[in-house]
Amino acid sequence: MQINPEHAELAAQIQERFGTIHSFCKQHEFQLNRSTVYMVLRGVYAGNTARQVERIENALNERRPEEKIFTAIKQVACSRCSVTSMHCKRCDKLFTAQAKAVLEVV
Repeated sequence: MQINPEHAELAAQIQERFGTIHSFCKQHEFQLNRSTVYMVLRGVYAGNTARQVERIENALNERRPEEKIFTAIKQVACSRCSVTSMHCKRCDKLFTAQAKAVLEVV
């Protein structure tokens, strides 16, 4: 995907924090439309780009309790796993379910 130079820093922040833009969109699927995010980052969005960039930045900087718990579970589990890939997503569905379960109990 060709990123618009104007939004290269935003795309880099997303990739640094989530591994891929797709992963970012997946984790924020109720806040953001994936195709809109891609169009904005490519510089071809026909609507109010500034408003969409603001929404993307808000989602990027927001840390919901579920995300904090997910990150903690993933960090501990991945440190004990034999898979050495830095951006492995194999168990993310399990970790998400565990994070939701923790929030229900707490």
